[in-house]
Amino acid sequence: MCLYTTRGVPFLTLFDTGASITLIRPESAQRLGLEEVSSTNLTIAGFSNTVTSVSKIYKVSFTLPKSTITLNTLIADTPYLPTTEFLAPSFSPEDEESLRLHHVDVDQIVNTYKHDYKPIDVILGNDIISWMQKHSKRIVLPSGRVVDITPLGAVAFRPLIQTYCPATATPPASTLASTVTQTREDLPTPTHRSTTEEEWDISLSEEIAQMWKMENIGINAPSSEEKKETTDLIKEFKNNLNELESGEIEVAFPWNDNKNRLAHNFNMAFVRLKSNFDRLQEKEMLEQYSAMFSEQLNINIIEMVTPEMDRAEGPTSPFPTEPS
Repeated sequence: MCLYTTRGVPFLTLFDTGASITLIRPESAQRLGLEEVSSTNLTIAGFSNTVTSVSKIYKVSFTLPKSTITLNTLIADTPYLPTTEFLAPSFSPEDEESLRLHHVDVDQIVNTYKHDYKPIDVILGNDIISWMQKHSKRIVLPSGRVVDITPLGAVAFRPLIQTYCPATATPPASTLASTVTQTREDLPTPTHRSTTEEEWDISLSEEIAQMWKMENIGINAPSSEEKKETTDLIKEFKNNLNELESGEIEVAFPWNDNKNRLAHNFNMAFVRLKSNFDRLQEKEMLEQYSAMFSEQLNINIIEMVTPEMDRAEGPTSPFPTEPS
């Protein structure tokens, strides 16, 4: 999509729902004359590597199509944007007619061809895309192509491959081969330095392997101390297994190491008990509530607290008992 600043300067954008925030090239920020308002350390994580660098924060204002409304936002710069080239969409006559019926300015979209093959200036991330999706409308054109009508303009998805429906068929060998060939030539990955087919396959395999690492989705491997605690807990759990005559297995709940920091819950239990009593004013409901506890006592799900239990060491956790 081609957007325009409030001064009428165009900049080329790429939608990326996998990006958390919107990013801009440093040289593009200079060309647009954006105002620098701050700076921060920015970490960009990808499949192959993670890069941390000082990023400048810019204020950018751009106009919404056919509107006097100005959108103001902050954008961080980074020199690590992919070298994706802009390419204006083209539509069939039937698709153009359908777009016009939805009051879309087709000429404004198609005329962006003058920016073809220029590198994108901005990656639009979820901080802006999520706002756009609240106010967008999706159109399916006669050709099957999808276009989203958003406050920033029309977003055209790639044309469908007529001989291939991913949900129901296997792509023809010729289509798959041409797609793979194009991907190998244009794959915009920072680690792609291969000069032979074998090296490329090794590089691709390593990048795919990154998808299985938990660190890439924010899950860190447990520390050695945490592993020991887990091992000790499992060992204690197994040591306390007790097989009853009925064949059932009885186990003890693990003791919480943070027991000394647990707050006393008497007030909460009392409030819940009062709330239960207020709601169970009918005699029949009170009897049903009482029968529930009696049944649990009879089948040993719960047991009455004895004076000896009450004198035992450890935290006390009152529970709302049956109302009297």
